Amino acid sequence: MNPYDFVPIDFNQPIARRSPIQHGKFEKNTVSGSLTGRIIAETPIFIKSGNTEQFTKNKAGQYIIPGTSLKGLFRSIVETAAYGCFGGKCDRRYKDNQRGTIDHSKKLPASFLACTDAGHLCIACRIFGMLYSNNVFAGKVSFEDAVCNKPVAHNPAAIYTIDLMGPKPHHTAFYLDSSGNRIAGRKFYFHHQQRIRTTDKKTSYNQRINPLDTGSEFTFTASFTNLENDEWQALLYAIVLEPEMRHKIGYAKPSGLGSVKIEVTHLRLIDYASRYSSPNRGITEYQEQSLRDYIAAQTRGFTSDTTSLTLNELRRIWRWDVNDKTPYRYPTHEWFNNNPNAPISQTP
Repeated sequence: MNPYDFVPIDFNQPIARRSPIQHGKFEKNTVSGSLTGRIIAETPIFIKSGNTEQFTKNKAGQYIIPGTSLKGLFRSIVETAAYGCFGGKCDRRYKDNQRGTIDHSKKLPASFLACTDAGHLCIACRIFGMLYSNNVFAGKVSFEDAVCNKPVAHNPAAIYTIDLMGPKPHHTAFYLDSSGNRIAGRKFYFHHQQRIRTTDKKTSYNQRINPLDTGSEFTFTASFTNLENDEWQALLYAIVLEPEMRHKIGYAKPSGLGSVKIEVTHLRLIDYASRYSSPNRGITEYQEQSLRDYIAAQTRGFTSDTTSLTLNELRRIWRWDVNDKTPYRYPTHEWFNNNPNAPISQTP
């Protein structure tokens, strides 16, 4: 089965754009504070450091997942689950060595293109920020690098990934919907509950890497200011997902790497409007059961929605089932040649 699929978007549901609350102006009924989280590797994981085979480290020599990588991961989920714009991914032009440039950019409705007006933003741009020419809005959430406090060495230390092939946009049955008039959606990779796939030699399409193994743990922190309720709930959902789901992050996802479980372990909310007038200085802290109850209440709008095709497909692709024995692999060139109109669901 193909290692990825597309989460469809309901293009009949318009993106809700509005003016964001500006920085430095603490409004009532907004959410500010910080959280601490834990990332646990459910499969081996590799975060690239340039073009080397080494896992990314900070100046102290600790393995890290850069905060920018976390921000990109969570933004992609907010864009998908909460109907944000397509950001920098809206330009669906692909360079194919045999077929030249293949352009699917016109298959995305104009209303879903990246936000360009800092005063009129989708939910993802209000949370994470936007940049378009001279229009800039700094995001309202920031992530520190996730530091590995419990590294587990992989055996063997170095592996060769499978061939990591580029997009196949000429196979429009994958990249466009059944009508051929719209892009299929946003790409997400399946989890591999069985062993990751490797090869024993270098090729033109793979890379030698030094991953960390299953069980490695990272700790990260995030801070946020002036999030409106829908923004806060979408951000929380993007971070914790649902119990039966896992995130994917890092390099070599088609090989099965990068499946992680992310948990929020501590939450500190600050009500700046009452910080100097309330006995607790406007600070509320959540951990353990109170934290679990709070997160469940805040994300219920997503977790209880069983009618959304988008959410249901995201659940299907990112479902974590230790008993799943599905073999994932890219179709061969011969298969593509023999099945030019076959949808992604019919891959072997």
